[in-house]
Amino acid sequence: MSKCGYQFLRQFCRTILLGFSMILIVFLSGCGYFPPTESLESERRKTEATKEAIRKSPSLQEVNQVCESLPKTDSFRLILMRNSFRADVEFLEYGYLADEPYETVRDIFFDYFNREGWTDVYEQSGINTISVRGQKDGFSAGFTHEPAHRGVNYTLICRRIK
Repeated sequence: MSKCGYQFLRQFCRTILLGFSMILIVFLSGCGYFPPTESLESERRKTEATKEAIRKSPSLQEVNQVCESLPKTDSFRLILMRNSFRADVEFLEYGYLADEPYETVRDIFFDYFNREGWTDVYEQSGINTISVRGQKDGFSAGFTHEPAHRGVNYTLICRRIK
C-alpha cells in the first residue's frame, strides 16, 4: 500500500472513531449516565426557591402537606426540592437519596396507600425507572425509583388533580 493510501486510511479510521465516540457520549448523557452540568449551588437555589414558594402559597402548602405525609424511612436524605413552573399544574418534587431497596419502599407505599384509602394505586415500569402512584382527595402522589442521578435515587412527586 502506498504511503498516501495508508495516511488516508489512518485519517478515515480516526474520523470514524471520533464520530462513534461523539454519538456514544450524546446517547449516554441523554440516558443520565454522565453527571449533570448543574451545580450543587443551583440545586440549593431551586430548593430554597421552592421552600419560599410553599411559604407564600396556601395552595402549595396543601400539596406540600400531602408530600410530607408520605412514608419515608430514616435513611431518606433530602437532596433537592422543586415546584411546578407552569401555572396550570401544581406539583412538588422531592429528591431523596436512601439506602432501602426498591422492593422495601414499594411495600411501605402500597401498605400506606391501602391503609389510608388511596385509589388507583399502581406500579409502573419505565426504561430505567419504576414508580408507585395513587390518588386521593384531588391529589396524585407517589415515588419513582431510579439509579442514583444527581445524588437522588427516590423522587417523591405530589400534584393537585384538576
